[in-house]
Amino acid sequence: MKKYMIDFYIPGIMAIIKNWVLNNCSDNDEDIINVIIGCVRP
Repeated sequence: MKKYMIDFYIPGIMAIIKNWVLNNCSDNDEDIINVIIGCVRP
């Protein structure tokens, strides 16, 4: 079960980071961390 959850979450987290980098990291890193935490722990 854990492997399936990891397979689900990792691409989403990577997409958030990718978009942040493509936007030249213009958002505060704390904001990005909070978005990721919000997605992982709803």
